[in-house]
Amino acid sequence: VVRSGDGSRMVWRGAAWFGLGLLLGIAYLQRPISLALPVAFVLATCVAFRGRSFGRTVALSIALVVGYGAVLIGLGFHNQAATGHFAVTPGQASNDPLQYIAPRVLALAQDPDLSVTDLNDAPAVDLQAAALRARVDEAARDPATGAVDPIRLDTVSVDLALAVFAEHPWLTAEVIGWHVFRATGHVNPFQLYFFYDQIYKPRDGVLDRRQTEARYSYLPWIAAYSFLVLVPVLIGWAVATRALWRIRRPGGIRPPIPLWLHLLLTLMILYYPAIGGWLGNDRYILPNILPYSVYWALALTWLTAHWRLRRAALRS
Repeated sequence: VVRSGDGSRMVWRGAAWFGLGLLLGIAYLQRPISLALPVAFVLATCVAFRGRSFGRTVALSIALVVGYGAVLIGLGFHNQAATGHFAVTPGQASNDPLQYIAPRVLALAQDPDLSVTDLNDAPAVDLQAAALRARVDEAARDPATGAVDPIRLDTVSVDLALAVFAEHPWLTAEVIGWHVFRATGHVNPFQLYFFYDQIYKPRDGVLDRRQTEARYSYLPWIAAYSFLVLVPVLIGWAVATRALWRIRRPGGIRPPIPLWLHLLLTLMILYYPAIGGWLGNDRYILPNILPYSVYWALALTWLTAHWRLRRAALRS
């Protein structure tokens, strides 16, 4: 789609970018974690057409945003017709910081001897979460009817989470940093197996700990698989970056992938940990398998070429 901006009429270029916006909007309907992903495509567009018509770059970016916005606006009107409130994000997203981060921050603040790596099995986290839920339900309850207002519930959840983060900024950074590392530092090939083999979020604490211990028994296999995936990805990314650096010099080599694509893939890899990695669940990082595969293939090609050159040098 990026290449469609070259050698074709402007109307077809705009149609291609508008269609890309629609596809990104449909992807958002499938998984709201892709809310800000079009920013990466707009930045890649600016790089792809750098040094050319600034108006063309702006026009294509606007076409992408309009296509994406058309899906979100349609979703918002649908939600307004159904609930009376114009919204394009699910209510659950507003509650996530309070549910996944704030109880852990408060548990660390209450017990200085508690480690951030032990929070998943810490009873203090469950106690803090129950206390926060009770405070939110009470604040969002309608005095007249006694029912909890879902819209008010979202607002109170966000305000309470932000208050906890402002009171404990360093502990908040520690928890979020650990969650991002835990989510991105491995690739789990058993995620689907665990989902169907175990009960999802069991209320029984004993069963939850037993399932966690069962998942821990697979850590050696997960670590080996992650090494085979992530190390070549890092090598491939370094190869692409080094080639783009050398292309600027006299006699530079041809880069394996163009700069705009390298930028787009890199932004995608950074985007998903930033938008969902703080939850600590590696399933939010799963879309990175697509850019990972490109860099993994670059690493395999580079290693194979070097092995052949070394073999030819030894023969000569």
